[in-house]
Amino acid sequence: MTLIDNEIQSNLLRYIKQTKTIKQISNLTKITSGWENEVYSFTAEYDNRREGLILRIYPGDHAEWKSAREFNGIKRLYEVGFPVPKVHTLEHDLSIFGKPFIIMEKINGREGWKVIDKSYGKERDRLINQFCQIFANLHDLDWRLIHPDPLPFDENDPYGFINFLMQKIQGYVDQFPDAKVLMPVFDWLMDRRNNVPCRRLSVVHMDYHPANLILKDNGDAIIIDWTNIDVGDFRMDLAWTMLLVSSYGNPEGRDIVLNEYEKIIGHKIEQIGYFEVFALLRRLFSIFVSLTIGADKLGMRPEAIENMKKNIKHIKTLCNLLHQKTGISIPEMENLIEEIKHSILRLLSEGKITIEEAEELLDAMPNNNGLHIGQDIFGNKPPKHRHSGGPQDFNFDFHFPWDEPGWKWPWEQEGWHWPWEMIHQSQEEHEINTEITHNILDGTNFVIKSADGNLNIQGWDNEDTIKINSFSEEVSSEISDDQQTVYLNSEDADVSVMIPLRVSSMQISGEDVNINISNIRSDISLKIDDGNANMSGIEGKIFVSIDDGNLAMNGVNSKEIAVKANDGQVALNMSPPVNEGTYNLKVDDGRILLSLPSDCACQITANVEDGAIRHNLSHVQAEILESEGILNASLNGGGANFALSAEDGEIVIEAVTAFGN
Repeated sequence: MTLIDNEIQSNLLRYIKQTKTIKQISNLTKITSGWENEVYSFTAEYDNRREGLILRIYPGDHAEWKSAREFNGIKRLYEVGFPVPKVHTLEHDLSIFGKPFIIMEKINGREGWKVIDKSYGKERDRLINQFCQIFANLHDLDWRLIHPDPLPFDENDPYGFINFLMQKIQGYVDQFPDAKVLMPVFDWLMDRRNNVPCRRLSVVHMDYHPANLILKDNGDAIIIDWTNIDVGDFRMDLAWTMLLVSSYGNPEGRDIVLNEYEKIIGHKIEQIGYFEVFALLRRLFSIFVSLTIGADKLGMRPEAIENMKKNIKHIKTLCNLLHQKTGISIPEMENLIEEIKHSILRLLSEGKITIEEAEELLDAMPNNNGLHIGQDIFGNKPPKHRHSGGPQDFNFDFHFPWDEPGWKWPWEQEGWHWPWEMIHQSQEEHEINTEITHNILDGTNFVIKSADGNLNIQGWDNEDTIKINSFSEEVSSEISDDQQTVYLNSEDADVSVMIPLRVSSMQISGEDVNINISNIRSDISLKIDDGNANMSGIEGKIFVSIDDGNLAMNGVNSKEIAVKANDGQVALNMSPPVNEGTYNLKVDDGRILLSLPSDCACQITANVEDGAIRHNLSHVQAEILESEGILNASLNGGGANFALSAEDGEIVIEAVTAFGN
């Protein structure tokens, strides 16, 4: 338990003992996973029994109003028999936690989304029906029993609600001027508001999704998280749910929920598309304000920002859905996505996060339909063997280069060998804490062999000199008689090397080392056994062979790359202005994460063994083969040619807003 959790438990115990019936509390556990409230579960111990309870703490602006709205809403729903937890306490005394809070019954059971995710056939259909039936029952309640206070609009005016809603949105935009970038969506809604009169008002949940449905052991369902309970047009509530299940899962989830809901109420729902656009505006507004101004301004937890950044794919899906439904694009949202993506890849290139962490944050990169890789609607897995790569009727004749007779990787070609495999006898020892310099000519080749240490190589503006700094006597260096080759050998040492532009090529061999290379224009050949390499700002050709290690390239602008990895992982972020090139990637028992600039028209071949393909390609000349893997493919256009194959491995590829085939 953290210091903060200890403080929460101490203050909670001090408060709860005032009831004089609860003697002790235990098992305090933080269970928050959403954007808004801080949620804890704990056990209250009485003289002769124990009870599970939930503590909900409300951060941010308007916390008192939000906590009161949720408490009173749940209390009234409980009183009319709707399946909600029983609430016990509403407290606005800030001396306890510095924020308002409520205490309610803890519902023991399983999260609905996880249960539906594992279900199939009739059981799955029953669960979806149960989910939608409760939703329809909510909307059928007499809203006056739940909201006895006067409404802020004329309930008898069919346009009263929608006009109030638009005024409310305008107020938010006025409060947060930076959010005016979303005004085209607001204008789209304003122009069509007369098409959506409200036929009846309903109680709305405004965050109804399977994760807020708890299934008890007897099959009964309880609905939780009523922070946004209100009165409004039920279509607004339904559209929000449709957006959540489609943007976090398969787009088919939208139609599954809508069709089931319509079947339950017995008629089609008019103008639902209008409210889907409203749902997109609401979601994008929350994300944009939180990331540019602060989540607390919208009454959310500060951690909500990190949660949003971890759902980059979700944000991209929202933008794509908005464009599909309205034709509207929001460049500022696209810029935010790119900033988040590049910050993640920068952390990866700096070695501050692992490739697994980067892959999790990027969530296999956003695709244009919101599909979680390997996950069907409500989590049903697609068949293992699928084929995609463009429209279903798109045919072409293409073979992998390595399937062609005589095709070899550079290091497999006859007569080709790594420079460090040649015998080089003469080396000069240098003392500890000394600086080694070599004056060089144009076209100099730099050969490095390093073991058990750290090697940092970066370009500098001196045109004539290679400078080597080390604090170890296990470092040797020399230059050939013709000043065309510099040799460096280090063992169990930290070495820093400054490279001028005159160096035309580098060959580096490392064993059990960490290598960082930055701002280099020369060609690079790199071989690593049991180590890690980070490259950034590389403009020359790159050849890499890595065994039991990780390779990260960020901001790379190279027209030719060949990577061969065994039990290794490769992350490659190509940066503009690359628009053509040849990239050969081959991984055995590892993963590839590849990010391309929007105008890339590159030839890419990638082969992975021991994993599953994960990427997003469509409307692009590509052939995608697999073995024992799951394939899902989509892409916003593309001018690149791809050839991909995998056996029990993973390939993650993005080519965003590209144009071409």
